[in-house]
Amino acid sequence: MTKTITIELANELEHKLEAQAMHQKKTIEEFVVEWLAVQISPLPLSESDPIMPLVGTLSFSAGDLAKRHDEYLGAAVYEEINRAG
Repeated sequence: MTKTITIELANELEHKLEAQAMHQKKTIEEFVVEWLAVQISPLPLSESDPIMPLVGTLSFSAGDLAKRHDEYLGAAVYEEINRAG
């Protein structure tokens, strides 16, 4: 499925796009679609996920974190509230 979009370009940008497209023997539409496809390609996980730099740097004694994360978070919040109060 495709979708048509309309964008407004400054004349200078249109001329630059036209020149690039002609250089590659493509229409402006083909050039822009290909350029957009490259720009939105998935980033490596380390760049797109701000937590990735922490992977492997933290230690946690509970081996069941995936199953009981809500319980652990609730306990931590409860402790924090009791400390503050």
